[in-house]
Order: sequence, then structure tokens, then C-alpha cells
Amino acid sequence: MITERRGLPQVEVLARSADGLAPGPTVRAEARRLIAEARGRLAHGPVELGDLEAELQVRLASRQPLRRALNATGILLHTNLGRAPLAPPAPGVDGLGAVPIEMDLAEGRRGGRLAALEADLCELTGAEAALVVNNNAGGLLLALTVLAGGGEVVVSRGQLVEIGGSFRVPDIIVQGGAVLREVGTTNRTHLDDYRSAIGEATRVLLEVHPSNFAQVGFVTSPPLSEIAALANEHGLVMVHDIGSGLLDARTPWLRGEPPSWLAHEPAARQVLEAGAGVVTFSGDKLLGGPQAGILCGAREHLDPIRRHPLSRALRFDKLRAAHLHAVLRAHLDGTAETAIPFYRQALAPLEDLRGRARRLADALQPTGWHIEIVDVQDYAGGGAAAERAIAGAGLAISCEADTVASALRQQRTPLVATVRDGRLRISLRTIDAADDALVAETLLGVAGP
Repeated sequence: MITERRGLPQVEVLARSADGLAPGPTVRAEARRLIAEARGRLAHGPVELGDLEAELQVRLASRQPLRRALNATGILLHTNLGRAPLAPPAPGVDGLGAVPIEMDLAEGRRGGRLAALEADLCELTGAEAALVVNNNAGGLLLALTVLAGGGEVVVSRGQLVEIGGSFRVPDIIVQGGAVLREVGTTNRTHLDDYRSAIGEATRVLLEVHPSNFAQVGFVTSPPLSEIAALANEHGLVMVHDIGSGLLDARTPWLRGEPPSWLAHEPAARQVLEAGAGVVTFSGDKLLGGPQAGILCGAREHLDPIRRHPLSRALRFDKLRAAHLHAVLRAHLDGTAETAIPFYRQALAPLEDLRGRARRLADALQPTGWHIEIVDVQDYAGGGAAAERAIAGAGLAISCEADTVASALRQQRTPLVATVRDGRLRISLRTIDAADDALVAETLLGVAGP
């Protein structure tokens, strides 16, 4: 117990307790800050050396570089775990070296930025033109800045959503230099509501898919085709933020019929066919790629958006472009079910998951834990297909669940599980089968001898 300042450890002594957890200068800097804080805390009571050492380790753990984790939560597009998992880059497409991101190789001069990637997006969605920026909120902000800046944006009250991290659609509209014009009510909006709101200042009729929640019961909204026709009648642009990134409701990149959990999810191709001028969506959700904001639509709208200075501020980098293009090619060549981790996991047969659960349970017998193989409900997550469950399988483990879950998150390869009804829950849909042995090793290591 330390009661006086002179009893506090020297920086080097405290730093040695966390040796190897971070580069030496980083460890010493955190130790120095911690000792300075401890001087002030002594005025309110004694300080334990063990507490300082533990706090130092916690702070250094929070500064670890990004590393791979095992997602056992059952949420495929887990926002806190990076949403769509990515496959390792194929040889020649990793984007690490010199790449012709903005060069016409045939002519040997500057060309359109990401022109080939955007051509594939047009093929997949039926759009005339496409643009990729760093995320969907940025894409929507850019579109509204160009198409509605100085004018009004008409949007249903039921679509004024918060998209996460306290970012809200009304704020994006205002930041784009436009004036928000709300119509309808929270649960019911009619075409006449849009028609009555249109005036000389109106520029955009905005549709926002409420992808992270669902409304049921006494709910109505006009068909997209009617909103688009109204926009065209008045010389306006209909912009639809579908958010979740489904390219085509028919899912032609998958074998068989579209999975039931994608029912009623808006898709870029069908939104454009309904008459929307611009559709925006994310790259790291149902598309299965890296974080990106994708805008597709009519060339007359995309060209001025592309030329706006904000477009450069939000532009896409070469590393993510390489990953995104590989994902688009998997959609085009029909290999999405095996090449894109999200679809590989989402479409894994239930019996396969149950078999993996049985084998994992057998491997964990030395722990002495009571382990039950259970059916679970998995979800797409990431603000996609809200409340539509995907049948899955996993393990329910009777142990000191909260303590074990915390220990699993601290391993060299963190394993993120959930605790349900006092038991540790391991969902196998969100773990690649190739990682089952690592999952078993991690659980055995935490259980101890």
C-alpha cells in the first residue's frame, strides 16, 4: 500500500511490469502518465502498486493495433467487429504497391479514378454511372450537398433515423446546406404528403431505408415508383439511401432462390428501375466488402457529384478499392457463396453448423464444463435485415460466464462471445469452419488445467 508520493514506483520499474505489451517508449509514456495521476489520487487515500500495474496493462491493451478476432456472437455484420469479414487479398490485387488507381494504361496517361471498379458497379446495378467514396454517410452528404444545397429536402418523418454513433439523417441534410422538410407521420406517409410539400425551393425527395429497425402494424408509405414519378413530374431528384447494400433483389450471384431473411430488403437495381435518380449504400454490409459509400444512378446527377470538391475529400483509397473490386468480381462471376466470407457464413447449412457444434463440444470435454448443443437465432446485423433471424447452432456452456467471456476477449486472438441466461454462448455461423480448432484451443486455454 502506497500512502506517500515517495512511495510511488519509478517510471522504469512500473514499465517493467508491462514489458512486451507495447513498444518501450509507449509503455514508459503510459507509466509516466499513470504515476502523475497517482500523485493526485494520494490526496484522497492510499494507492496499491498492484492496481497501478493492472491499470497500466489495461491502458496498453486499449492501444493494441487492430488484429484478427473470432466472432462468436451470431451477428454476421457486427459493427463493433468491423462489419463484413474480408477474405485475404488474392495475389496481384492487394493494392499495396503501385496500382493504376487513376491511370489509363492503354494511353499511358491520367484516367478516371477507379473507372473499372465503377464500371462493374454499373453492370451489377443497371446504373448509368457510379461513384465510390469512403462511407455511406459521406456518400449521402455528398449527394445532398450537390443536388439539394441551398434548397429543400423532403423526407418522411418515419425515415428520420439515427444511423449509429449519434449520427442522424436530419443532421446530414443540414450539413449538406439544405433545409429539411418533414412530411407525414412517424408511421404513415402518403403520396399527397409529398405533393403538398413541394414548392419552389424543393430540390430532392429523399427516401431513407430504416434498416436498423422495423415498423409493424398501422404503417404505410407510397411505392417508390410513385415517389419517383412525382419527383420527375416536378423536375426534382429522388435520392434513396438503402444503406445495407443489397445490389439486386434477385441475388443472381447466389445459387437458388434469395434467402428468406433478405425478403423486403431494398436493392439498388430495383430502386433505380423504380425511377430513383441516385441510390446510395454501404460496401461493408450485404455487399460483403470493405467500408465504402457507393452512389449509383443517372449520369446527369453523378457527374456533378463527382466534380464537387467534397468528392475529393471523401475519396476512396487503393487498399479498400482492391478489396471492393475483388468482391464485385465475385458477384459477377458467381463465386460469392465461397469467395465472400459474409455469404459463406450466412448461407452455411444448419446441419453443418450442428455437426461442428458436436465436434467442438467433444473437444471441450477436458474443461469439465457442462456443454449443451443448442439451436440459436443468428442475424445479419450491421443495420441490415432487421429482426429477420437466420437459424443457427452453437454451444451453451455452464461456467463462470462473465469471467470466462472477459478472459476470452483478452487472448492473443480474442474470441468475442455472448452471455445468455448466465451461460456462455458460442454461435458457430459467424466463425469460419477453418477456425474451429483455434476456438477450441482458446476455450481450453482459458479453462486451464
